[in-house]
Amino acid sequence: MSMNLAQDYRLEDVQRDSPSLRGPKGQPVLGVLPEFQSDPLGFALQVSRDYGDVIPLKLGFKTVYLLNHPDLIKQVFVDNRKNYVRSEFYGALSPYFGEGLFTLDGDAHRHQRMTAMKSVRNSMLQNMVPKITEATEDLIRRLERKAQRQEAIDMTDTMAHHTLDVVMRCFFSLKITHEQQRTIHDAFSVILDEIERRIWKLLPVIESVPTPQMLRVNRALREIDDVIYSLVDSRLAMEEDDQPLDLLTYFLLAEKDQASPEQLRDILRDQIFSFMLAGHETGSNSMTWTFLKLSQHPEVARRHFAELDVVLQGRTPTYEDLNALQYTNQIYYEILRLYPPGWAFSRTAVEDDVMAGVHIPKGSSVMLSAYTMHRNPRFWENPEGFDPDRFAPGSAPKCTDLKYFPWGGGEHVCLGSRFSMIEGVQIFAMLGQRFEFEAIGGQAINPIPKTTIRPDRNVLMHAKLKN
Repeated sequence: MSMNLAQDYRLEDVQRDSPSLRGPKGQPVLGVLPEFQSDPLGFALQVSRDYGDVIPLKLGFKTVYLLNHPDLIKQVFVDNRKNYVRSEFYGALSPYFGEGLFTLDGDAHRHQRMTAMKSVRNSMLQNMVPKITEATEDLIRRLERKAQRQEAIDMTDTMAHHTLDVVMRCFFSLKITHEQQRTIHDAFSVILDEIERRIWKLLPVIESVPTPQMLRVNRALREIDDVIYSLVDSRLAMEEDDQPLDLLTYFLLAEKDQASPEQLRDILRDQIFSFMLAGHETGSNSMTWTFLKLSQHPEVARRHFAELDVVLQGRTPTYEDLNALQYTNQIYYEILRLYPPGWAFSRTAVEDDVMAGVHIPKGSSVMLSAYTMHRNPRFWENPEGFDPDRFAPGSAPKCTDLKYFPWGGGEHVCLGSRFSMIEGVQIFAMLGQRFEFEAIGGQAINPIPKTTIRPDRNVLMHAKLKN
């Protein structure tokens, strides 16, 4: 089924149908905060279908406006982007991300972004494919042993460890052990839980109080920082001519003449932390959802395997092959629609604005949810269905159509989006050449937000070796 819009969605027409500003009332003081804390994805999806294009949500002492129309998403990300800065919700990231790309705004953000962009140029991305291939060949050998013994595979942990391995090789020229992969991923999981808790907390967290939760979080942060500072110190000790050309070196060269040695260590730490977390967390979740969906949709899997056979003829995919795997790319785009890496973004208005006839006061926060927009029946036919043909040539939404924004939009759009597609399609293709994965029965898997969208439990699968 190709993607057709459920209806024409010109904003002025929709607004005539919904002239008043309406939203859920919630409780007297807390508003709808308890509903958001209990089920953020389900609640956001429900209100996006029950109300109009600008939905006021009272979250404790603050009102946030959920934007529910592609034109309004574009207004924030593109047309009036100078009026919108990252909201106070990003303060939940600062204790962990420091002053990295994910927390900064304005000139500091642009400076760091320009530096990081050097690492995702076409030539750099092309050179990363052999590293992805090497890491995936290591994974295939481990999975072959499990398949031969008919062992269950924890696909969630497997993909998390593998994508972390890939990110470390591609962006930091470092191979880490399987034990290090497990330690780092487990520590990041603790931190993501804490970030999600802070985002929906009514009162600020007092970090100096040594609660069991804060002790767990601080221990996890130390485990990650031990790895990061070891990498930084090793790189700083290298002669410049010996330093590999990667993301870490680009940041080192950009900052070394402007910062003291101690400041430089912290600057590099913040960038590594950001790319380690975002780079492996988004990729691992997308890959896990992909293999789960393929096991649930055998016709899609059949077409995928047939494309691999025709295009690759049994050889390992190269950079030049990735665009030729059209249907494989479509599957991945559809996974990003159903389970976008960034399920929600928030911005604060610098000055008063008007959205769909609604006054947005200076200082107000707006929420842009890729998860709800991607599943809105006004803009997608059969939005809950899994249909890669939505993204077939001639059917896919244009890049300017912000009913689809898995990576955000505007000047803050995710720098790693192209890397993630290359990584995802490469891994997906290589594993698809060697295995068929089947989900073990009896698992009820649902999405939950942990900054990204994870499965609510680890996905267990069996791998069947292909001839």
